[in-house]
Amino acid sequence: MYVSHHELTRTWILLEFLRHLPMTMLPESRMKAEADILSSSPEYKAFEIAVEKSLKNFETSVQWVDRIVALDKLNRNDDHRRPELLTANSKFGVVPRDVQISKQLSYCFHPSLPVGVHIKALECYEIIFDLLGESDLANSLHLYASGLFPLFLNASIQVKRELLKIFEKHFIPLGVKLLPAMCGFLNSVLPVVEEGSEFFDQCLHMLNAVCDKVGPGEFFTRLWYCVITTPSTRLSALLFVSRRYSPERSIEDQMCIIGNDLNRMVLRIDC
Repeated sequence: MYVSHHELTRTWILLEFLRHLPMTMLPESRMKAEADILSSSPEYKAFEIAVEKSLKNFETSVQWVDRIVALDKLNRNDDHRRPELLTANSKFGVVPRDVQISKQLSYCFHPSLPVGVHIKALECYEIIFDLLGESDLANSLHLYASGLFPLFLNASIQVKRELLKIFEKHFIPLGVKLLPAMCGFLNSVLPVVEEGSEFFDQCLHMLNAVCDKVGPGEFFTRLWYCVITTPSTRLSALLFVSRRYSPERSIEDQMCIIGNDLNRMVLRIDC
């Protein structure tokens, strides 16, 4: 299908203009306008068809090897002149059929599947997050985080290393945009915070970075909520709080550790 250079340039300029509008300014209208522009682009339509074709490989997969092949094809095109499917279409800044893709990727983290499948799936997440960028990742976080957060606790050391890289590269920079998924993030990371473990210092550093990004009040409010609702986080959460608290500073300067809900913090102490 031939697409003129003028038409591609016009589509790209319109999409870039819409992406730089603040999401607080009529977000539904912005997203609808973006969708209308994409639906009128022949090149995006071809991208969408190629993704749908790649997804069919997951439906027919029987063995774990089939899963790896399906993951490979998700990022590759049948056209050998442009072998990379997702990265070759990164200019659109969106992923077609994102709900179906997120489901299939989460299935790849089943405990019965070998580490190689988990690693290959994480590579796919990395490609998608690079394609989306910070703003669009924040809007799609509910889709992709639901597959990543449960993985961390029981993952192999190799998988944990790769997952931490994704958290540090893509999730921490989200700042306050991470707040809707903060409890899931904390429930994922906190149980791994064990003194003497390989990831202890790295996880502490990451939690401190997230706390500073979203603000201590918001961070600790959600931390105490996790402590109340998820027993597996309690010991690690108290360990983190003890590291965060400094006896050399006045209590008044560290009241943020209580969070924005004193009753919730007191309820935790009673647990």
